[in-house]
Amino acid sequence: RLRPRVRSLMLMAPPSQRQPEPVIDLAELRLATREGRKVELDYVSERGEHTHRTIWPMALAFFPPVWLVLGWCELRQDFRSFRVDRIETIWFHGERFPEVPGRRLVDFLRHEADRRQPETKETMR
Repeated sequence: RLRPRVRSLMLMAPPSQRQPEPVIDLAELRLATREGRKVELDYVSERGEHTHRTIWPMALAFFPPVWLVLGWCELRQDFRSFRVDRIETIWFHGERFPEVPGRRLVDFLRHEADRRQPETKETMR
């Protein structure tokens, strides 16, 4: 009785995607983020490029189906977000990163908001 009624509803949901399995310890990454410790990693970009980075992890974010680590990248001297499932190797340092104006989480969030602002204005026209 329920099946015909469900079929008649105009409701669709995309199939769920499997969450990529990270090869790193998320608990250790959360701890490094909380303690403000530098992290070194081998990363593979979307295009398959391999890079070695030292980052200042500031936050972990979940955008289904992936986890991201947000932070300051010493190589690029800019804010970056890294998909956790693309991190091949990670080293946790004891070295803490400094509180530098312009390189804090609040600055990262402001940077992202400013970057998206023109998109919002264009959409509103």
